[in-house]
Amino acid sequence: MGVGLCNGDIKCTLIIYFIDATMKALLILLLVASVNACGNPSYPPFSTRVVNGVDAKPYSWPWQISLEVGRGSYYSHTCGGSLIGRDWVVTAGHCIQSGRSYRVVLGEYDRAALEGGEETIAAAKIFVHPQWNPSCLSCGNDIALIKLSKPATLNDKVKPACIPPSGDIFANDYPCYVTGWGRLYRGLRWLGLQHSAETHGLHPSICLQFLDRFDNG
Repeated sequence: MGVGLCNGDIKCTLIIYFIDATMKALLILLLVASVNACGNPSYPPFSTRVVNGVDAKPYSWPWQISLEVGRGSYYSHTCGGSLIGRDWVVTAGHCIQSGRSYRVVLGEYDRAALEGGEETIAAAKIFVHPQWNPSCLSCGNDIALIKLSKPATLNDKVKPACIPPSGDIFANDYPCYVTGWGRLYRGLRWLGLQHSAETHGLHPSICLQFLDRFDNG
């Protein structure tokens, strides 16, 4: 490449080769970045409207985490959450209890088996929204941020979710998915395999109306 452009000038040829190598290196970095880009699963999820959902395709929700709470000599699953950066997780405020220790499991699919792709990272700091009030669901603010003790290792099974721009509000009945290991019915045990279901979101004003009913019995 460099010889044809430089007509035998050695210095020019070296510069051209250096630029060519730099461009290739940048291209590789861009490809790696695109693979680990937010909201870009390596394994596309199933699309289903089945009531209660289905077992998710393994690792099709790579930002899904299992939040575990310390219970003396062991930890157990208590909530889900989403990886939103290499060292940040967002979860619900009601999942956090003061004085408890927490850790995050990434790359999880089957909680009943050790599959080899899991990474467990302790929570270094937890920030619950200061206006979260469990006695006032309609007040909102049910959110918490978890600062991980070290950055997560991003790969085909672990990727961050995308964060919408500030002020974005989805329209009522906007299609979305719920994922995790939650109970299908009250009183049942946590699911072992990650589950997913397609649903439709509610506009905040409508959602708050339903929550207000809970607050008022």
